[in-house]
Amino acid sequence: MGSFVAELLAGIEAGDDEAVLAACEYADAFRLEGFKPFPPFDERLRAEPPTAEGLAKIKEALLDNLKSFAQPRPRIYTALGKIGDPELVPVLRAALTQKLRDLLDQNGTLSTLIIALDNCGEKIVSGNSHGPMEMEKMVADARAYLKRFGQIFPW
Repeated sequence: MGSFVAELLAGIEAGDDEAVLAACEYADAFRLEGFKPFPPFDERLRAEPPTAEGLAKIKEALLDNLKSFAQPRPRIYTALGKIGDPELVPVLRAALTQKLRDLLDQNGTLSTLIIALDNCGEKIVSGNSHGPMEMEKMVADARAYLKRFGQIFPW
């Protein structure tokens, strides 16, 4: 195993986003013919071309990262997807299930807060109604309301 893979493994273990990005590049360079990695990874991958062994070790490090951090960075899922291993489907499906549950829970909380503020006279609801199934409208209304108080959400 080359030193580049060893650096990636150490970075992934430490939760370093740059190492996870490099793992994405490593996986793409291994799987995709003619793939051109971004600098500085391009030079490293030319010097130490990706191998199946290196990719397997990176996969294990990414899976360990998922278990080690209560809130894994989204890029971990991207890197696992770039590996393209069908054996990862149950792990990714479980993560999707949990993240969707979290989102729906937060959505219900957001809806409740918007309605509560509106009921207190804050005029936050636009249009006729609000409900947990109208996420885009709720987010837009919440952003517009909070912008009036100097809180800007660029996303």
